[in-house]
Amino acid sequence: MFKENGRYFDGRIVKRVRKAKSMTQRDLAGRIGSFHQTISWIERNKLKPDSRILRALCDTLDLQIDDFYTDVEPPVRPKAPTSVGDAIQQARLAAGIDQATLASRVGSRSQVSISHIETGYRRPSRKMARAIALALGLAPETLWKFLPSTPELDVNVPPKNIGEAIRKARIRKGLTQYQLSRATDMAVDSLSRAENHFVCPRNASLVRLATYLGEDVEVFLRLARLAKIERRAAKQARTTEDRLAQQRAPILLGQMQSVPIARS
Repeated sequence: MFKENGRYFDGRIVKRVRKAKSMTQRDLAGRIGSFHQTISWIERNKLKPDSRILRALCDTLDLQIDDFYTDVEPPVRPKAPTSVGDAIQQARLAAGIDQATLASRVGSRSQVSISHIETGYRRPSRKMARAIALALGLAPETLWKFLPSTPELDVNVPPKNIGEAIRKARIRKGLTQYQLSRATDMAVDSLSRAENHFVCPRNASLVRLATYLGEDVEVFLRLARLAKIERRAAKQARTTEDRLAQQRAPILLGQMQSVPIARS
């Protein structure tokens, strides 16, 4: 809970006064220049407003800053988490730490990664989930149960694409994505997208990766060329389909217009 100078911020007061003034969360958010999701989080004591929003709430609701604080800690009824992000957020708030502190504890470069995980924008690996769980004093299984079970990757089987080649080489070296990204001067998100075969790294990045991982540079470059050829072919196929659809559209329109309309 949000405590300041021995008193507790109570977001329920915002909700009570807002309803007394017959305002919706969207109405209040519009008046203070914020989002209705922010108002929802404040009223549920999941977010403490910053000084700007707090002053705007005072002006809009005709209250003083002290009116939002009580001497008794507001009761909290946390919902059962439905995702790994919910579970991490609830545990972090219960521990009384912010996203930046949690990020530093698990060795993440910035709090953006934690924010993305909590909002569901990104799903952590099982190794990352374990590190977060231990940093929050939880058993790893508490977070693992929200992650899909994936078959063990056989690093001895030849890779099918450049992303799989990078991932298998990294696992053989016993490195995390974060460690490899730091060693090769790549963004961890870019490395993750490359391993999932969403993007193909540039040749300079591939050379750094292969050299650091002790892999054959030519193999990495050849797999990258194949990936680019496949993507180019898929793009051309989509372009051809779009062109054929545009050519068929006038024909179909003419056929529809030539159909007589039955009149009653």
